[in-house]
Amino acid sequence: MGSTLFGFCRILQICAGVLLLFLMVLSGVSVVLRLCGKPFSGEYELAGFAGALLASFALAETQRNRGHVELDIFTRRFSQRTQRILGAVNVLLGALVMGVVSLQLIRRAMVLMRTGEVSETLKLPITWMMMAVAVGFIMLALVYVADGIRSCCQAASSGLHFPVDGDTTSARKGQS
Repeated sequence: MGSTLFGFCRILQICAGVLLLFLMVLSGVSVVLRLCGKPFSGEYELAGFAGALLASFALAETQRNRGHVELDIFTRRFSQRTQRILGAVNVLLGALVMGVVSLQLIRRAMVLMRTGEVSETLKLPITWMMMAVAVGFIMLALVYVADGIRSCCQAASSGLHFPVDGDTTSARKGQS
């Protein structure tokens, strides 16, 4: 499952990169069109959609690469095992929150699909964008679950220490 999850995270990261490129081109085109006296009326809508998609698509790979800021001002005083357990609880709670957010996005998208809601300026269906953002959050939740499982396994195994032949420091720790 790890390689499949990694593959999906990379695909979403590549999509986020394409969206970033799109936003840069959109900004440049908008400036040129405004200078020519022909502003593009759907620019803000497209930029908003692309920005939301970009952020949600980049979250999972960023978490997988440990790119998010982690504040450990309180937990760094704890043992490594306790830190891993707290980290596992933290990411599993994060997975729960991201799962709930995803479900709410999907529920809202289904309501908007039934009512035929479209964007104000370009009249684009909003449903596809909300579903895509939900996919980004679902992937983040899955990465959180994988991190939680990894942390739980590391915390369980970190309490067991078997001295290796020739490892005098481990042997001394066991004797004291």
